[in-house]
Amino acid sequence: MSTRETKASPLAYAVIMAGGNGERFWPLSTPERPKQFLDLFGGRALIRQAVDRLAGLIPPERTFVVTAGRFVAFTRSQILELVRGYGKIDVLWLDGGQV
Repeated sequence: MSTRETKASPLAYAVIMAGGNGERFWPLSTPERPKQFLDLFGGRALIRQAVDRLAGLIPPERTFVVTAGRFVAFTRSQILELVRGYGKIDVLWLDGGQV
């Protein structure tokens, strides 16, 4: 069980979609670094801000991030310090098409 307090129903899960081809915010985003990994505001990557916003709403063990296989390591690095000490966030990936 998570050590942070949550208000979610026991049936609630969070799925963060973190796919993309790096085209929407070009030239800031690129295929190697799409928008979810950009720090556009707030001092942190957008993917990390999305996970932060779930604090107190959905416990980490019911939070999933879906991304492309080539971004799994970077996605985990962005959320690693958020999950230390209070749970696990699963990073899932799909290859062969857009997520």
